[in-house]
Amino acid sequence: MEAFAQSVDNLPQTEDVAEEQSDLVVTGSRIRSANEGSATPVNTVSSEQLAQRGTVNIQEALATIPAISASANSPSGSPRGSTSGLFSADLRGLGISRTLVLVDGRRYVGGQIGGSGVDLSTIPTDLIDRVEVTTGGASAVYGSDAVSGVINFILKRDFEGLQLRSQYGISARGDAQQARLSATGGGSFADGLGHVTFFASYDDSQAVYARDRERASQTILVPNTLDRSSWIFGPNARSAVNVLPGVFGLNGNTVSASSVRRVVLPNGTVTTPLAARDGFDTNIYNIVQTPTERWQVGGYTSYEITDGIELFAEATYAQSKQHAILDPNTTDIGPGDTNKIRNTISVTNPFIPAAIRALIPARRSEITMSRVFPELGDLGLNYKRQLFRAVVGAKGEIGNDWNWDAYFEHGETTTDYHQYGRINRLRLYEMLQVEPNGTGGYRCISAAARTAGCTPINLFTGNPLTQPEMDYLRTEGTSVSRNEQYVAAASISGSVFE
Repeated sequence: MEAFAQSVDNLPQTEDVAEEQSDLVVTGSRIRSANEGSATPVNTVSSEQLAQRGTVNIQEALATIPAISASANSPSGSPRGSTSGLFSADLRGLGISRTLVLVDGRRYVGGQIGGSGVDLSTIPTDLIDRVEVTTGGASAVYGSDAVSGVINFILKRDFEGLQLRSQYGISARGDAQQARLSATGGGSFADGLGHVTFFASYDDSQAVYARDRERASQTILVPNTLDRSSWIFGPNARSAVNVLPGVFGLNGNTVSASSVRRVVLPNGTVTTPLAARDGFDTNIYNIVQTPTERWQVGGYTSYEITDGIELFAEATYAQSKQHAILDPNTTDIGPGDTNKIRNTISVTNPFIPAAIRALIPARRSEITMSRVFPELGDLGLNYKRQLFRAVVGAKGEIGNDWNWDAYFEHGETTTDYHQYGRINRLRLYEMLQVEPNGTGGYRCISAAARTAGCTPINLFTGNPLTQPEMDYLRTEGTSVSRNEQYVAAASISGSVFE
């Protein structure tokens, strides 16, 4: 729904309606604009609209606003890497770091690793009164992080009573389960001078895999996005480079640059790689809906110390866990690899079949290789995200025309990132460098690698790896990222003259 700030003078109204008319204060910028026309359109989503949609995640509800672009950073966007599980909004498609997110006009701490993107799912949905989206002129007020616009969440600060909510949903296919439990309460104290609001919620969304959807279960090749007839579906769309039995480049720095490529099938046949036969369908590992478990708790309190001066404080803590799966481990690395680890095989390798050796050009010292390693299992990512935010401040009025606000805010997010099922590329390189051991067998050339348990690997059989080979290649990685934000701000606004 698109709404604009309008002047009440332009609206037809009876005397009774005019007396009951309450002010609508547009806070899409720092300038309070009660009952005034605004040159900048403000898209507004009300709490009633959010409730009617029944979405567990606020990001999914905001996706109905045309200004918010489709993004991988959504529950159904199948994000990968550092943004997995970060449910953010992207205004105008300019990137989540250029969309400023505010809560009651105050900046919200970012949760993106190495960036300022905000996780919208940490904002308490049941306390949202409305959401204002401004897409023009915001950078002049807020700076370059608002180039594409501002999303301002206005929360209910005068909530009275106790609200308990439960929600459950499931797709027509029996998956994509979503469940939510929440409690929101509030009330006044000190003869109405003070008010307190609290909230707590838990939600859980189950995964949906591409392999369970007919349209997403197969590889798709799109040579021309404008010509649908050029699209290829199924095995013929798979890659002829990253294949199950492994493809060997015999005269190039990388497999993709080679003009001579060969694969060895499980029956020992050496032949040219064929996508439909040898290619691997990576879509069976894709997640259509990211599985997420989240809980959050927080509160807000205010107290009017004198007529026109109010103190306030708020705190929020949120924790979420997500799981993502990447494509299986794949090697397609030549001398130009940024990791400086070359997935190459020396021409002296005793496992090279005669049929391949006969095709290796003279003066070549090594050949390149590429292979998918599904034997290592899922290449998975587990995330644990935590957010803490606290705000203290004061606000008030001066006369009838002036308003002031001052606050200090501290927020921090921590992301624990764990990847499992990875392939140790250095160990793979060591396993491919083979020499005779002097007793009729073979060994890894590196003595240090042999001490660590390196055993020669033969990728020319077309068969899966053995258990000892998988154990030596498999590795894990963990990292921790932390964002901190400190904001001290004060503002005053009003009419200088009419």
